[in-house]
This record gives sequence, C-alpha cells and structure tokens, in this order.
Amino acid sequence: MPEVNARRLGRARLSTVMLFVGSLPLGTVLAEDQADILTEDSFLAEQPMTVSSSRLPQRPGDSPVSVTVIDREMIEASGAREIQDLLRFVPGAVLTYTFGHSPSATLGFGAESFSRRIEVLVDGRSVYTPSFGGVPWASLPYSVSDIERIEVTRGPNVSAFGTNAFLGSINIITRDPADQTGGEIELLAGDDFIHRAQARYFGSTERSDWNLSAAQWGDNGFDNQNGEFDGKSFRFLNGQMRMHTGPSSQLHGRFGLSRGRMELGRVDRPLSPPRNEYIENRFGQLNWQYRSEAGNLHEVQFQHSEELIDQRFLTQPLPDLGFLQVVVDESRDSTRSDIEYQTTRALSQQSRLLTGLGVRLDRVSSPEAYFPDGSESNQAVRAFGQWEWRPTSAMTINVGAMLEDDDITGSALSPRLALNQHLSSNQTLRLSLSRATRSPVLIEEYGDWAVHSPFGSDQIVLASGGLERETVDSVELGYLFRSHNGNWQIDTRLHHDRIEDMIMYFTADVPHDPFDGEAVDFDNLEDVRITGLETEVEYRPTRQIRLRLSHAYKELSASNVVTDISGSTPRNSMALLAMYRASHQTDFSLGYFRHSSYNIMNLNDGADSASRIDLRVAHRLQPRPDSARLDLVVQAADGDYEESRPRNRFDRRIFGQIHIPF
Repeated sequence: MPEVNARRLGRARLSTVMLFVGSLPLGTVLAEDQADILTEDSFLAEQPMTVSSSRLPQRPGDSPVSVTVIDREMIEASGAREIQDLLRFVPGAVLTYTFGHSPSATLGFGAESFSRRIEVLVDGRSVYTPSFGGVPWASLPYSVSDIERIEVTRGPNVSAFGTNAFLGSINIITRDPADQTGGEIELLAGDDFIHRAQARYFGSTERSDWNLSAAQWGDNGFDNQNGEFDGKSFRFLNGQMRMHTGPSSQLHGRFGLSRGRMELGRVDRPLSPPRNEYIENRFGQLNWQYRSEAGNLHEVQFQHSEELIDQRFLTQPLPDLGFLQVVVDESRDSTRSDIEYQTTRALSQQSRLLTGLGVRLDRVSSPEAYFPDGSESNQAVRAFGQWEWRPTSAMTINVGAMLEDDDITGSALSPRLALNQHLSSNQTLRLSLSRATRSPVLIEEYGDWAVHSPFGSDQIVLASGGLERETVDSVELGYLFRSHNGNWQIDTRLHHDRIEDMIMYFTADVPHDPFDGEAVDFDNLEDVRITGLETEVEYRPTRQIRLRLSHAYKELSASNVVTDISGSTPRNSMALLAMYRASHQTDFSLGYFRHSSYNIMNLNDGADSASRIDLRVAHRLQPRPDSARLDLVVQAADGDYEESRPRNRFDRRIFGQIHIPF
C-alpha cells in the first residue's frame, strides 16, 4: 500500500509540474503565424555552440539534453576563488563540503562525500579519481582564471562520455592560447589566510600557439566550531601547445602538475589526530586531429594521469589498547590511462555521424590500506556513436549509444533518443529518453582496509564484492525560448529519473574483528525516484546589464534500506548573478544563493536552509580591456551560514585581487 500511495503522489506532483510548464510562453506558439516557422539559418543565428551533450558541436536547440554554459564574463563577475564554486549557478547542482578542502559536486540528486555519479572533464580529459570516485577539486592544477567556460550537461550523459556521467557531465574548457598574447600576473589576499599568486604567459610562433601558468594558493578552511583542521595549500604548473602539423592536421599537447597538503583531524579524536595529507596530481595529454579531403574529422587522444597521496601518521594514545599508539598508513597511488579514436562525418546535408572506440585502465596501489594485495585494477573497453538527423528544417533527431565492457561488471549498453521540435524561429521543445549505467569504483568492489595493532586488527572497510551496475532510466521534456532581439533566454527542463540498484555503503558484521566487530561494506541496496523542474533565465535589458537566474525544484522518494536518503537534495535551490558595467573601467556584480535543507547521504549530518550574498567591484586603471584591474570581493556579505554541515561555518570573507597584464 505505501508503494501505491507513493506512486499516486508522484503522479499528482508530476501533474502539478506539467501545469506549470503549460503556463510558459509555449502557449503562444500555436497563435504564431506559420511564416514564423524557422529556417535553419534563422534559428541557429547568434547561439553558442556546445560539444558536451553529444560530442558533436551543436546549438542549444539541437542538443539532446539540457546544457548550462558558464562563460568567461560570468566567471569573472562571480568573484569565485575555486572552480567548483561556479557550479552554484547550475540548476539542480549540489555542492557538498565534508571538510573545507574536500568539496563534492552532484547534479540533480544526492549530496555525498564522494560524487561518483558525474563525469568531470578538463579539455576532454577525465579527472575522475579511480580509487574512491569523485573529483579532487583542490588538487587540480588550474585556477578559476585559467578557465574560459564550463559546459554542464544536466541529465544522464553516459551515451556520450561513459559510466562516470551517470547523472550528468561537466566539461571545463581552459583558455585558448591562440586567443591571447603576452603575460598576466594575479595577486589575491584576504581573510582566513586566503591567498593566490599566479603568473601566466601566452606565446606563439608561425606554426604553434602555447601558454604556461603557475600558481601558489591556499586558505585556512572553514571557521569550524569543533576544532576541525581543514586548511590547504597547493602549488601548480600547467601548460599547453597547439602545433599545426599540416594544412589539415594539428597536434595539441597539455600537461599539469600540482603539489600540496591538506589538513585533517581533530584534537579530541585519538584515531584521527591533527595531521597533513600530502598530494601530488599530474597528467599528460595528446590530441591529434586530421580533416580528410572528404571533410571527415579524425581524432586520436591519449591521456595519462596520476594522483599520489601520502598520509602516514601516529594516533594519539588509545585507551582501549592500554594507551598504545598505532601507526596508520592511508597512502595510495591512483593512475588512469586512456586512449580513444573518434571520427565525424557528414552523411548528407541533413545528417552527421560520430563513431569511436576507447580503452581505459584504472589502477590503485595501497599496500597498507584499502587493497592489501598491493593493487587493484579495472580495464574498460568502449564503443560509442552519435547520429544527428534533421528530417525537416524544424526538427532535429539525436540517437546516441555507449557500449562498455569492464573487468568488474562485464558489458552494458547505454542508449539515448532525443527529438527536438523547433516550434518557431525562437522556441524549441525537446523530448529525451535515455538509459544509463554506472560500474562500481575499485573501493566499492575490492576495498579491504584494517588498522593493525599488537592486539589485533580493527577492520574499517571490507567489501564483499559481486556488485552489479547501477541503472537510471530518464525522461526529459525541455523547452527553450530566445527572444528575437536576444535579450531574453529561457531554458526549462522537466525530468523524471528512476535509479535502480544504487550502490550504498552500510555497516556489516565482521566476526574476526576483536574491537567493534563491524566494518563498512557495499551493496546494490537503493531504488530512487526523482522528479524535478529546472529553469534557467537570462535577461539583458541593456548592454550594461546582464542577469542570470537559475532555480531547481526536486521531489525524491527512495526505498531507504540503509538510511533515509530522500532528503539528500534540497527541494528548492536558486542562484542569481547580476552584472552591471557602470563604465568602461568599473564593473559591479552581485551573487545570491539560496537552498532549502538537505542531508548528506550516509552521514547523520546536513545543512539547514541557508542563503548567501556575494558582492564584487572591479576597476580598470585605464578604459581598455587589457588594462590592469583591481577587484574587491565580499563573500557571505549577509553574514555567516552553515556550509553543508553545522560544523562548517562559512564566515564573511573579504579579499582583494590585482590583475596586471604585460
């Protein structure tokens, strides 16, 4: 009976949301003159191209799923210091801070410590960590000022980018060395030991363009109420070069290196005392492109990344062990190597086809923790395709699929079908259907970690193995509107996702553990239903003013086998970015964020409803774009609030920045 009532309630809520969608400007379409039905050129004019939803360059009206674009102007106006903070402007995104240096970003569902269900790419390279899953945001060798734009696919995108894109994907695109010459120096300082010093240089030759960027940055973390240590300090270097190897080919190389430390622990926790975790993150990437005489584009990409973590410490005296101190070693090395080939060809004037093959090898070595056999690995092979067909000038059909086979769960197919009906020259209706799967990460399938002492071993993690893939069936109804003068844009998405066999961790009995007799295990335990409405509105009333508003409403129901995860996503969340150019030299901006309460999955913790206001003023010393610039930013100008957990107090922060080009 409860299940039947839940279904009825879900249908009632869905009907309410459908009525809301019906109130949008879509109703005006039927009254429009037939002559206003678009031609292809009129519909595509002045709309940005994105590549993150299907790998094919597409306009928003042709994309098979909703995409949010955060451009360079928004990045600067936001005053954000760290890349993940920019995701607050994405409808449905949830940014969770377990600690001040350990953020986790999710899309549409599930605040958790490690975000294992979204893919994050930097210039097409996956930065997903193969050990625990998620993204090491703090140790990425980039700063906010290295980023040109971010494209966020809001919905399952496994058909394009594989198993990690279970609930969506984030594609971070760095600044193109061909777009700028000369150098830049940036100095930033403020409260809570907030600091960054960065130098960047762009150069070119007759056949190549390149850039180098180096920085040192850090902060003291949150104003924790319980003595938690969560500061961080990092240095990084990144660079890229694009070389034209022929009239129709080019080679693009990238590299990055980041080194630093993060503070962990508390004085009152004998098993987790104050200490440092040392991290090194490095990568190399090569991409070769060739366009044949027939116009077909061939691409080969190779990438290799490594994350090296050194964390070995001595506990405080433990009363249960006669006040003995124990050495704990949580060090681990993670590597990911990937090679991929794809080709794009025009089948006709109305259709394009992209196909590709790839192989990925993930390996994690941790002989003292997590994997007692020394290391574990997972090899995955994939084949994928994306077909775009325009049977008429007012319709676009996208068909995509990803076939993956890995060592843990075998093979699985993730298909997607989308129909975009261009109702007029400035309105599009999209229906998208997809099924996606996620394979377990190594810790979920093979994890085996114990703390050893002369009195026995305290088992912390002991994975039973034999996990199956998670699956999500998703239905999306999208509506896009763009005013004829381009001042107004609306992107709204109504979706329903059904997740089956979601992997959760739980406490299992361990008879051979002489201490507490239990450890963390993993199993396919949860089924989740998500119904949501996401809306993004942009308004430019004048050349000097730009407003971006996003809002998300979510309804969740779950089987709640282990814990209540129905509240793991804010029911309501919104963000506003207001930008005003007062003159050629002075800019003002305001960011406003608000969310309702939510819990972090598997933690008896969470955040109350909260709001935050950020303010920024920027002044150029000369009335030209390449002039030196002074920025002043106030975060949480309206006062302190809880960031993700009650112990994480985000106090008002003020910092200044100087940007000097040369």
